[in-house]
Amino acid sequence: MCGAVGTNVTSSRLATTAGRNHAQTHISADDRAALDALKVTYMPEALLTPSQRALRDQLT
Repeated sequence: MCGAVGTNVTSSRLATTAGRNHAQTHISADDRAALDALKVTYMPEALLTPSQRALRDQLT
């Protein structure tokens, strides 16, 4: 729940992970699709998975 008081995190790595996971609870399906499209558009082809290549091919 947003705004809920949690426990203090002493590790910056744990704080980053917690923040990333928290943000994912607020992203819509449309937002996720837009982010995936950006990722496959700008990522070097050698790093793309087969499913990412298929998505890139659909977008172009």
